[in-house]
Amino acid sequence: MWGRKGRKQADISSRKASATRDLSGVFLEGTESSVTGIEPQADVGFRDAWEETADGARDQSFDSAIDVGQDDSEVRNLDRNRIGAYLGVAVLLAGIGAVAFFGTRALTAPDAGFGVRASTDPDRNVVASPLAEREYSEPTGPVVVDPFAALDEVFVSDGTSGEMLLASADALPEQSQGTMLTGLVFWAGRLHTVVASTNTLAVENDCVVTSLVTGELEVVDVAGFGQCPDDFAATGDRVACRGDNVAVLEVWPLNPDAVTEPRIVGAVRSRIEISLDGNVISRRGSVNVSGIGGETPLVSAAATLGGAPGDVVTIQVGDLSVECTLVDRGDVDVRLLPG
Repeated sequence: MWGRKGRKQADISSRKASATRDLSGVFLEGTESSVTGIEPQADVGFRDAWEETADGARDQSFDSAIDVGQDDSEVRNLDRNRIGAYLGVAVLLAGIGAVAFFGTRALTAPDAGFGVRASTDPDRNVVASPLAEREYSEPTGPVVVDPFAALDEVFVSDGTSGEMLLASADALPEQSQGTMLTGLVFWAGRLHTVVASTNTLAVENDCVVTSLVTGELEVVDVAGFGQCPDDFAATGDRVACRGDNVAVLEVWPLNPDAVTEPRIVGAVRSRIEISLDGNVISRRGSVNVSGIGGETPLVSAAATLGGAPGDVVTIQVGDLSVECTLVDRGDVDVRLLPG
């Protein structure tokens, strides 16, 4: 592992902003306690009760006070029974520990037949702070993205009103046909969406947009690339890997530095919008992650991507294999949506 850290400026996720945040009020209500107001009533009551029930036995020696009349043989039998009970408990605890240890190893052993795949283990991928140094690992070969979704919903803009109308993929021009897929990868402590196509993604004409939404369709984060409307410029540059027919965009399901409880992302929506002859053709799809376990389901589901900036990596999404060059984002200020 090696790291690279660039110059950072304060933004909505910076520690400078967090330092001035008011942590009083409802959020911390009930988390503090004080012992200054406790009265000694319990202590006095216990002492009085002890004085009332005390007898002359408390003046005797410790040995005589615990002697309740057993002879030596009874004491030896009692000691022997206690030792046997202790040994039995120790053996039982050792057995439980061995079963837990070897059972866990069996359940977590990697499946050699699947290569580098996604994992539903919620501890596999942990989102780093936006200000944390990026750490890179060696490339691991082709990375298999699963789950993924096809961008098979087709919309075409009305030339007069600009309204997007549902259309059939069979009636589309050749430039907007082909296979288009989207999925998730985890690289350098950050989550990313992959948008891949059998066609070339023309930066001067196409717009790639991906968004994270909750089950109630609230937008948690959005990222755009290419010729996109200004609405998608709020989160800034998000490109992490670029190829002729693939774009990997950094997305943030939560801000690890925030003190508020994060919203749970239920789906990742992606689309490719192609400008053609004055109209816009939109190919759309959605990866549903609401059924995956963990506090942040889509992070648990993301396939881990290795490599450092400048490395060419191969990503397998369904039957589509694409290559892209990792981008150095160390000097890029992360812009997060409020929330």
